[in-house]
Amino acid sequence: LADGVKPYLDSMPPSADAQSLRHQQLNTMGYFFTTQYMDQHLSLRQSALEAFQERSRMYKQALVQPEKVPAHTLRSPKNFRPSSSRSTALLSGIPFNVHIASLNVNVMDALHPKQTSSAEYPGVSFHNVTCGAPADHARGFGNVLANVSNLTASGGLRRLEAQRLEFAKQLQQAQSLLIAGVGNYLTEARKTGPVNHIPARHAEIQHLRWKVFECVHNLHHITWMCAVRRANVFSQSLGLAVTSYLASISDMNKCGAGWPDLW
Repeated sequence: LADGVKPYLDSMPPSADAQSLRHQQLNTMGYFFTTQYMDQHLSLRQSALEAFQERSRMYKQALVQPEKVPAHTLRSPKNFRPSSSRSTALLSGIPFNVHIASLNVNVMDALHPKQTSSAEYPGVSFHNVTCGAPADHARGFGNVLANVSNLTASGGLRRLEAQRLEFAKQLQQAQSLLIAGVGNYLTEARKTGPVNHIPARHAEIQHLRWKVFECVHNLHHITWMCAVRRANVFSQSLGLAVTSYLASISDMNKCGAGWPDLW
């Protein structure tokens, strides 16, 4: 169970230090999370996945059964999402305020209009796509650690990703302090005889160990928050990319030239 929810960073592959001394030392100290937190965390993941599944179902249904209501009152998936719907969770995966402006320029011979041929004056089309910056407005930008820690992590995806790296550094530092604390205790204790265990009530080690617990909880939670926001923001970005591409190849002259096949 723990291996399936470890908050690895993108720049730190899971097997990078699997055989290192540090990894072995940490493995001898057990898991660094409470069952209460893990139950809460897995419940959070399950609810988010169920929401994604329901949203996927609604999006597919909207493609085959469009609602017949005034466009400005529609709050289900549709071909245009106004900025007023940014707080609607169902539409989190759809880009908003997307407009396509097309300018078609055709040249005509004013002296001989009837003799003007499309081959001689093919004309040209210009397409401009404007949109709102992809962001997960429905989830808000407040503190994502409100029910997990006394620390604060807030903002959009980019800011949370930066804070996530900071939490990862805090975890590594806390682990290093715990390893050093255990090593120092064993070094001093073995001066009077063989010692292989540390008393559970040892105040200093207990404090260092709980600090690692807190850092693991924080990193777990902010990692999942970033993952959910990534899904919503990347979905919006993909929609913008497809819109831009389709707008570009809507020019029949470009289509006829064959360059869309290159894509």
